[in-house]
Amino acid sequence: PALAPHGQQQAQSAAKRLRQVLEKAQLPLPSKIFTSPMTRAVETANFVADEFAIKSLYVEEGLTESVYEHWMRQWAVPGANSDWGGPPHSCMPQGRNTGDPRLVRGTPVAE
Repeated sequence: PALAPHGQQQAQSAAKRLRQVLEKAQLPLPSKIFTSPMTRAVETANFVADEFAIKSLYVEEGLTESVYEHWMRQWAVPGANSDWGGPPHSCMPQGRNTGDPRLVRGTPVAE
């Protein structure tokens, strides 16, 4: 499910706090964000991306909790795709051609 309004406020506050902590410690600010394909994780990552003016947000399948793929997939962002190596009946349909499935915001960043 999507973040509730209170969850959105928490994510935005956490992003602002992360900036404060990094700046106080004189640590570099993030330049890329990788997130799980779960909708709530992507929403939270978007608040962090906004705080740090990061234009690209990448979804990494490996960051997904894989307790039970079919159940977890119902909360993934549309177009998320991966070969989990689990039982065939629990795999997400393959063969989708959506470009880089990790990119859900902005344009690709040179590696």
